[in-house]
Amino acid sequence: MAAWFDYLPDQMYVPLGVIDQIDDLAPDLHCHANNAPDWLHLDDGLPRDNGSGRDYLHAQSAPDTGPTEQ
Repeated sequence: MAAWFDYLPDQMYVPLGVIDQIDDLAPDLHCHANNAPDWLHLDDGLPRDNGSGRDYLHAQSAPDTGPTEQ
């Protein structure tokens, strides 16, 4: 159970629920940051983006782009 996208040839999406050693995988960013509830405070220094992970990764393949919010 995974997904691949033509515009992200080096990326593969795997649902977290199917991974046994979830603690071995650290996140790279937080997506949909503008939809987080007011009570959620994540102070881990990771980039935040208001779009999807796909949008963020796609933008990273273009020059001079990055997170829309930090």
